[in-house]
Amino acid sequence: MKTVYSSCRICTASCGFSFEVENNQITHFSADFDHPVSQGHCCPKGISGIERQQGKGDRLLVSRKKQSDGSFETIDTLAAAKEVGAKLKAIIDEHGPRSVALFFGTGAYANTLGASFSRAWLHATGSPNYFTTVTIDQSSHWITMGRMGVFLGGMPDLDDIDVGLISGANPLVSHLGWPSVPVASMNPGEQVRSARANGQKLIVVDPRRTETARSADLHLQLIPGEDATLYAGIIHLLFACNGINQSFCQRYVTHVDRLKQLVTPFTPEYVSQRTGVPEENLHKATEWLANARRPAVGCCTGTAMAPDSNLADFLLVCINALCGGFRQAGDRVRNQAPLAGISPIADVVPPNRTWEQEPKCRTQDVGHILGEFPSALIPDEILVPGKDKIRAMVVFGGNPVIALVDPEKTTKAFNDLDLLVTLDVAETETTALSDYTLAVSTQYERHDLSAFNVAFPKPYEEYYQPVIEKPGSVAHDWEIFWTMAQAMDLPLELKFTFPGVPFKDSALIESVNMEAKPDPEDLIRKIFESRNIDFETLKNAPRGTDFGLGEAVVAAPQEDSGARLDVCPDDVAEDIQKLWQSKAVESRYRLAVRRMISVQNSAYRRSDFNQKKFPLNYAYMNPEDMLAEGLSDGARIDMWTDSGKIVGTVRSDDTVRAGVVSMTHCFGELNPENDPEGALGGFTGRLIPLDPNKAEAINFMPHKTGIPVNIELRQ
Repeated sequence: MKTVYSSCRICTASCGFSFEVENNQITHFSADFDHPVSQGHCCPKGISGIERQQGKGDRLLVSRKKQSDGSFETIDTLAAAKEVGAKLKAIIDEHGPRSVALFFGTGAYANTLGASFSRAWLHATGSPNYFTTVTIDQSSHWITMGRMGVFLGGMPDLDDIDVGLISGANPLVSHLGWPSVPVASMNPGEQVRSARANGQKLIVVDPRRTETARSADLHLQLIPGEDATLYAGIIHLLFACNGINQSFCQRYVTHVDRLKQLVTPFTPEYVSQRTGVPEENLHKATEWLANARRPAVGCCTGTAMAPDSNLADFLLVCINALCGGFRQAGDRVRNQAPLAGISPIADVVPPNRTWEQEPKCRTQDVGHILGEFPSALIPDEILVPGKDKIRAMVVFGGNPVIALVDPEKTTKAFNDLDLLVTLDVAETETTALSDYTLAVSTQYERHDLSAFNVAFPKPYEEYYQPVIEKPGSVAHDWEIFWTMAQAMDLPLELKFTFPGVPFKDSALIESVNMEAKPDPEDLIRKIFESRNIDFETLKNAPRGTDFGLGEAVVAAPQEDSGARLDVCPDDVAEDIQKLWQSKAVESRYRLAVRRMISVQNSAYRRSDFNQKKFPLNYAYMNPEDMLAEGLSDGARIDMWTDSGKIVGTVRSDDTVRAGVVSMTHCFGELNPENDPEGALGGFTGRLIPLDPNKAEAINFMPHKTGIPVNIELRQ
């Protein structure tokens, strides 16, 4: 028996574990209290990932190929990859490169070699059809970057923040924190307790009194979907109380006066009436932000999935800009993130509006948003006839069939493909429709590196060697893309890729040998060496190392580049005017998304922990609403919108605001015929259309939260 150390790569928390291994089996595991970052913290998602590794749950151990009669037969994984490569080559030869697409899922982001090789493969085909989960849940961040620009100092380090505002996020459960929101991903509960003990103030904006909201100094419990109104109101008050950081704005910001004029109508009285947030809390939040030496605000899926999400996200970042809520010249940088190659500087990258440039989608006048097309357009890009329609799709580490909502349209589109190939470690709704399902290695069976190191509170790098060897029936993701490329006579380029950075703009490390399959450790070594990081030191450090790097500071630019953060471009001005002219949605109830600590998007829904604690997707309601509707715990309700209908099982939750039904996405049965009485809880995606005319502009983000819903006791 031997002891092996590694870290979970399901999310940015990167919690460390200690494993006892015997005969290539994990016989025991525990949280690693000596891990320099997580220090013994872990969550049910990480535990479920290890239990899947041990053979529990829905692990895929064989690959399969769909037959002409709809049945499946098992097939060797790399033999299947060769077949897939040959079929893809034939499709491209007949229909051109744009006939092929790649969907890059949540499970792919921390898979270093898989991420590099998948994007290298798509780049080599010449196809621009790159889709990811980012445009399913948080692409409003990227729209803001494209419209406003980016301040390269970045969000302040957590220990330097006076006031933090978190919108539509619950990092104590999701473990998604800095730099998206001002709370650390690693052991976030302890981080919040420590910050408050040091005098920091935390504001949480959420229609539910979440675990994070319960730890806050101030909870703004707004009506879901009114986020943009709330932030227009706070900006109004910042101007009214002279809470603007004049020196920062004069140096780095433009169109401040224009923004001030447009938010004039968003008075505290109006905003309170529309959002449901008391006026005194609006004033208090604004006062804290205005008087902070270094504030920081940020949002996640609850805001990014709601109506007017692009505007809400933009106005949030405007608060940072107006208050100087960024690291500025001379501020400390505790994590230099040597692998990421980030060197913070007090300067601005101007707006780029990449979506206005070629290449563009076939069905909508939109180009790449930081290197990718909006995922909500996938069904139309498949179904609408014509030149360059998508005919083949490779899905890597994702489950778009359930993540994309509107299941009738989504399943119709995926069934229309000439070829659907899915690489995954588990059975999903997408694998059930796939022509080829390729079983791949797990995070503890592959060579990897600490891809989320930019979120760590200190400089730290880790090289993960396999804890155990993969079963012979599965293959590594990178092997599959390499084999497909070889069968297609395509060259591959090794690059270390980051979300939001187009593959073509990533630095080339080397051309991949397409004659002899590369050695994965050698590939990882070359990635580290390309960043001037000593690989052997890392290899011999079982828990990683910080290389003795101390703190740095944000550099001052040598000269004024002339670039400015634009806080009120023309299209944002139009959005603010439309928001003011619009009326609040009149609806007795609104749907609000919620996070589950045991699930990562659609992964681990069937884990032992989740089945015991959350056996179905409950419809959580405020007890007063339940009393008014004559409902009790366990009651079945019909819930509907103009787009669809589901069956929900009610559960009382006094943390939910009155007038809200709170449910989890990517849950429940995709096909209602398989669960007509809603025994698994409703799939909320049935309530949401994939209609470009009913989505956000630019990124076509469907409205998944803050939408009006009707409910009625099921007869």
